[in-house]
Amino acid sequence: MKLKHLGYILPIILLLLSACESGAKFRVINTTNHPAYASVANSELVTIPGGEEYVFDIDTDTQSFLTGEVKRKVPVVAYGETYSLIDDISRPQQDSTEIILKAGKTLNAFLHANRASVKIVNNLDTPIVHAEVWQNKVNYLSEVRIASFSDIAGGTQRWLRVRPVGQSDPFYYQVKIYLEGSQDTPLIFGDTENLLAVDEQFLVELNPTQEERRTKL
Repeated sequence: MKLKHLGYILPIILLLLSACESGAKFRVINTTNHPAYASVANSELVTIPGGEEYVFDIDTDTQSFLTGEVKRKVPVVAYGETYSLIDDISRPQQDSTEIILKAGKTLNAFLHANRASVKIVNNLDTPIVHAEVWQNKVNYLSEVRIASFSDIAGGTQRWLRVRPVGQSDPFYYQVKIYLEGSQDTPLIFGDTENLLAVDEQFLVELNPTQEERRTKL
């Protein structure tokens, strides 16, 4: 009689054990055309190319019918060359937040472009001594330096998220590059045609051939 009862109970026990779940996934989908960067639970920062995604596996306690739903709150860092956690361009940009993950579940995060970008790539053998990014009005004289970088080593790059152009009172971006021995005569990139919309990037490359590229991507 006992063996007969055990035959009923054993499948139930196996079913309950199979229902135990641990671990959660955080899927970051970069819908922009440019790289994004993410870290979860203080993990190493991961580069996610434009149009690609990355899945983080996060440890959690084991969830079962006895424990009920298991959740874990973790810190997240997420930003991109044309993306900020804050959509409102009038507010300071934000790169970190917190999320709640559930054991056995996948949480999806879509990174949609909400900024433009300026990137400086130094392919020279010598450093860029100084570089400046300027925002200039199209319809009247108004120049504002919005960023400056020093000592951009050869083989490295710097980038900056910037405000995309509005429908009225348009502005454009210029980049001034100061090389060693020519601090008084900067190389100037960008003109009144350089109006950046959301997810567009003004790319300035300095190459050893001195044939500098100046493109809007």
